[in-house]
Amino acid sequence: MGKHLILISFVLLLGACAAVPERAEQWQSSWPPESTFEAAYAAELDNQAVQSADNYMRWIRRFYQGWTFYPEGWDWLTERVLMGIEDDAQRQLITEQMYSLGMRISREWAKSSAHRVINTRHLLVWGESLKLSAARDQELWLAAKVSADIDRLLASAIEPSMIQSSRYYADSAPADDVDELDDFDL
Repeated sequence: MGKHLILISFVLLLGACAAVPERAEQWQSSWPPESTFEAAYAAELDNQAVQSADNYMRWIRRFYQGWTFYPEGWDWLTERVLMGIEDDAQRQLITEQMYSLGMRISREWAKSSAHRVINTRHLLVWGESLKLSAARDQELWLAAKVSADIDRLLASAIEPSMIQSSRYYADSAPADDVDELDDFDL
């Protein structure tokens, strides 16, 4: 009964979300160039068979700006991670790390769910971990760890299920209860 209630709630939420106006989806100068993502899309012939370029780019914009199930987006998360950093050199380095992570994550996450390795649950885990890293002054350490995990995921060296909150911070609240989002087709 619990799973049915969750499914019914999810369907109702999706219907309600259809009535919520989309945020302005304009390309921001702080994001990687559109051509970066156009090239990534063009290189994925299998994904092109099931997802249009417009749809792929819409999900890239949603990654950065946020959307119903990831409301803050990467832009907000980056601002939050940088909030307490006063040293200009460290701030620049972390800004570059967040830019690189965002580009690498979004290129994969924006694909159709049948063709991606990075899923919405990963976004939630990494987002919460990045917020914790900022509170603990460990932004660079965590950025390096997430970057290595992205490489491992894309190389099939680790299973997607291994990306859990406890992988980064053993004492963090798990964001692992959202497996239903993994199946949400973009």
